[in-house]
Amino acid sequence: MADEVRQGTHDLANLLGIAANYLQFLEEDLDGVAGVDEARGHIERISAAVDRATEVTRKLASAAVTPS
Repeated sequence: MADEVRQGTHDLANLLGIAANYLQFLEEDLDGVAGVDEARGHIERISAAVDRATEVTRKLASAAVTPS
């Protein structure tokens, strides 16, 4: 079971990393574009959610390798 949890958290961390990178690309693409304040707010909220999910994933991975 621990191996499956480790593999799952690893896979999830990879996906979250991809999402974070594409959010960064999107923010860079919007630099200098007028009238995108609302979109930037959405990006910030999505980015914060990705950060929280990444932290949860780290905690799960840590719990999977810590003997109980």
